[in-house]
Amino acid sequence: METPTPLPPESLYQPCDPQQFTFETTAELENLESIIGQARAVDAIQFGIGIQHEGFNLYVLGPNGSGKFTAVTQFLHQRAPAEPIPDDWCYVNNFEQPHKPHALRLPPGQAAVFQTDMKHLVAALRTTIPAAFSSDE
Repeated sequence: METPTPLPPESLYQPCDPQQFTFETTAELENLESIIGQARAVDAIQFGIGIQHEGFNLYVLGPNGSGKFTAVTQFLHQRAPAEPIPDDWCYVNNFEQPHKPHALRLPPGQAAVFQTDMKHLVAALRTTIPAAFSSDE
């Protein structure tokens, strides 16, 4: 294997004139709304989130801190308002086969209502059942 040619330090630095900028610090700049220099990645994300068939997923690979999660999340947030709101899914205990919970498909937003209702039911049963067994009737 051929050893790489060493680079002199001056070739590793590109000076720029700070006077060319109209800001004091980068904190004054607005956040970018698009991804720079990643046209293939952008095309792949758009293609991946555009597939509407079951069994297709989007897999994004890259170094930690490279913005993968941010990029995909940005595209999903842009697309979400145009998509129907998905149903909620709740998994409840299966007393006959505890390792196989039952899946309940609920209308959007109803899972939280169901959870609250179940908490109230359990709280009520904790007082009602002991009272029923301690009654003389």
